[in-house]
Amino acid sequence: MLGLLSLPPRLLEKIEPEPNAGCWLWSGSLRSGYGQVNRNSWPSPRPAHRVVYELTVGPIPDGLVLDHLCRVRSCCNPSHLRVVTHRENLLALGSQSPAKTNSDKRACHRGHTLVDAYLSKTNMRHCRQCHADRERHYYHARRDGG
Repeated sequence: MLGLLSLPPRLLEKIEPEPNAGCWLWSGSLRSGYGQVNRNSWPSPRPAHRVVYELTVGPIPDGLVLDHLCRVRSCCNPSHLRVVTHRENLLALGSQSPAKTNSDKRACHRGHTLVDAYLSKTNMRHCRQCHADRERHYYHARRDGG
């Protein structure tokens, strides 16, 4: 892995090393907390951490993304990044994504356990007890003419 000084001067002037955590903080343009790099040959801005990773480590394989191990979105330090699938990135320890929040739930909103939950066709978890209650209510409503 190449170091910080091997980067082009244009990128170097936007990176500020943080001495305590070892992060390379992007001081340029940010979007949703992630650094953005503009270049005339690119159709749109690219994430700074991806550009720095590709310049220092190598290309990111198709279908994979970079996960910030330090959880600092503006960090560009390649040693703080790992190549993972999108799903792994969403469910990583410390992730604040809705997917991670929902996967950590152990009970539905009514308090039933989700340990024996089933996956629907859309890969969403559903509470078996709530599903059975809905089916029972639907059956009785139809039977009673309501």
